[in-house]
Amino acid sequence: MDESDRALARAFGGALASFVATGRPDGGEGGDGGSEEGRGPWRPYEPGAAASVRGFGPPVH
Repeated sequence: MDESDRALARAFGGALASFVATGRPDGGEGGDGGSEEGRGPWRPYEPGAAASVRGFGPPVH
């Protein structure tokens, strides 16, 4: 395990903790999301909207 693995664990763990505490993985309360610890806004699920996937860490090839 190296620093990039630890950074990934912190980012994912932070998003999970924010979701548990606030109901939003970004920690925001408004409709456009917040930005806690560098996490950008997360769009809420909307039926019929284009799907989106949130990535953590660098892309895997």
